[in-house]
Amino acid sequence: MAIAITGRQDLRTIGALQGALADAIGAGGDLALDLGGIESADLAFVQLIESARREAERAGVRLALAAPAQGALREVIEQAGLLMPPDRPEAAFWTCGDAVQ
Repeated sequence: MAIAITGRQDLRTIGALQGALADAIGAGGDLALDLGGIESADLAFVQLIESARREAERAGVRLALAAPAQGALREVIEQAGLLMPPDRPEAAFWTCGDAVQ
């Protein structure tokens, strides 16, 4: 299953996404998130995705990004410290395994 996430993603807008992610994880199978259409994001969005990643892991669901996080989203992730050290599971998730630079 794939979920495309677009537009503004912040504390005010993530409520529906939270339910969609929970449903998708509950359904099982692989889940890919396409974040390429995100215009802006805040730490609440990043925390939601991190929470979904951990819940998917517990449920035995493979959750991955369709492409490494870029732009404004990448900036929020860097500021949150999720890319360092580069061998952390969080860093590999957000970069799709690409080396952190």
